[in-house]
Amino acid sequence: MSAIVSRLGFGVTGPHATALVSAHRTAALIAQALAGGVTLFDSAPFYGGGEGERRLGRAIEAAAARERVVLSTKLGTRRANGRVHKDFSPAGIGAQLSEALGNLRTARADLVFLHGPEPHDLKEGALATLEREHAKGRIGAIGVAGRGPELAAALEYDCVGWLMCPALVPALAPVLDRAAERGVGVIAIETMRARAVAPRMSLRPADLWYSARAILRPAGTTACAGGIGAALALPAVQCALVTTTRDAHLTANLAAAGLA
Repeated sequence: MSAIVSRLGFGVTGPHATALVSAHRTAALIAQALAGGVTLFDSAPFYGGGEGERRLGRAIEAAAARERVVLSTKLGTRRANGRVHKDFSPAGIGAQLSEALGNLRTARADLVFLHGPEPHDLKEGALATLEREHAKGRIGAIGVAGRGPELAAALEYDCVGWLMCPALVPALAPVLDRAAERGVGVIAIETMRARAVAPRMSLRPADLWYSARAILRPAGTTACAGGIGAALALPAVQCALVTTTRDAHLTANLAAAGLA
């Protein structure tokens, strides 16, 4: 990878891939994250039909920061006609990788995750497809993003160097222990969910996204309390991945990760 993964990562996802947040606002937060020492930036073609990646690619290019960041993307899941579709075929992964690289304005993605595969997808060749793309120089490290048995299954493959998962979920403790034993890095997601105990009552357009998410997936049903610091204290966790639309929240997140 062109840079070391920072203890805090910034996700250009969620509201940043919608019209609820302006591209200018997204770029400003990416610049703030860069200034605070963040090197890992994550998105995927799944978010807003690639809008999250396009914003990320433009911001990193404008900051001339490509050589000091780790660009992460996730493949195999896309949204079409209001529904989520999975495609872990060689053709599907290859096409989505090409889309991601174009969005990110780069010839190579530093971290590429399979986005929520089933264990059988790994066995049937999805990881082999990423290995071929790695040999072509289009991707760096290979990972699996998920929240279930696919994580344990992924640790049986030597090519897997990273997992992305809600690391504060107690049921995943054995997976984190095994990842630590194997030297597989973990990027923790959803570290702040347990703190968002209710939908936000706000007139800010961006908060409409968070309110809808809180209603559809109530706070505390996935992750336990503790947040960024608790996640970073767990075995194998090297980075806590967050997203926010507020300067003050990003400043607090940087401090919690020891970057401010």
